[in-house]
Amino acid sequence: MTRFTDFKTWLKQEKLDAAIVTSPIAIFELTGYLSDPHERFLALFVSAKDNDFLMTPALEVNMAEEKTDIPVFGATDDQNPYEEFSKHIKKEDKILNIAVEYDHFTYGRMTNIKKFTPFSIKEDATSWLEYERMFKTPEQIKLLIESGEKADLMTSLVKKHIKTGITETQLKNVVEQEMRENGIEEFSFSTLILFGDHAADPHGEPGDRVLQDNEFVLADLGVMWMGYASDMTRMFYNGDVASLSEHYKKIHDLVQLAHDKAIAEAKIGMTASEVDQIARDVITDGGYGDYFIHRLGHGIGRSCHEYPSIVEGSDLEIKPGMCFSIEPGIYIHGDIGVRIEDCGYMSEEGFIKFTHSPYLITQ
Repeated sequence: MTRFTDFKTWLKQEKLDAAIVTSPIAIFELTGYLSDPHERFLALFVSAKDNDFLMTPALEVNMAEEKTDIPVFGATDDQNPYEEFSKHIKKEDKILNIAVEYDHFTYGRMTNIKKFTPFSIKEDATSWLEYERMFKTPEQIKLLIESGEKADLMTSLVKKHIKTGITETQLKNVVEQEMRENGIEEFSFSTLILFGDHAADPHGEPGDRVLQDNEFVLADLGVMWMGYASDMTRMFYNGDVASLSEHYKKIHDLVQLAHDKAIAEAKIGMTASEVDQIARDVITDGGYGDYFIHRLGHGIGRSCHEYPSIVEGSDLEIKPGMCFSIEPGIYIHGDIGVRIEDCGYMSEEGFIKFTHSPYLITQ
């Protein structure tokens, strides 16, 4: 409950009466209870006066009580959850100056709660919650390593099933099915399999594109394991690498160099912008800076994409326990897309990868 106590301290420092936290991951980080409420209402009320409680759907009350010491109340499907939520706010907490998560606390929720409890939103709690979430414990890092091992297995299955004539969708489906047979119930995101010039769209969707001889395959994949995400990207080549044109080889090798250099040189005390710049300078000096069109990395944990953002202009200091991706890329429309990605964590020894699959994988 240390994070919960720290959050209450922050509320008092900001001279706020309370916070209403509604994102399931933030609620888990503060209470230890993880829920996917679907369309039902889930909210944590954190009071500066210690009148805290968790509101869940009625069917989850018993489960929540097993995970947290905070009082838990429920709303049945025939009750107005906003009215029930407001009933549990103590009289001394009325007319509140509160913090909410701006990116999750919807206008609809605000207006529905205000019908029963007046309050004024004074602060965005998102930055505090996301900043604290960046720092993973040794136990969390262990689970991220395990999730990375599952992603390595998935990469080996991509290699196993690559063959001339298969479509992007067919390759995606057969790999995901084999992972399910290996005990994976959920993926970090819909597996991205793109062939040849189709990979020039960084967030393209697998389709009926047929794999030809001597073409690149971009596979961006990851799984959820024990509640933690993995995320990696590898390039495969459907042919003999000796057949690679100088143009394609230069682009691939430039991305690989940018990736390797950023991993080798990322250090505690740098800014996120400085880490991004390591890879960006390699690609720019190689003549392809205009084709590196996204940030170098994103945070990872219970979500595949979370804080921090490893991006130009960010003065965020890199500290131990931060977990993020390093994924430079070059994307030339109608020609080629290459991205190489590993996630890892920062330690005194540098950036330690969660994934260890080989690079430029061939048959």
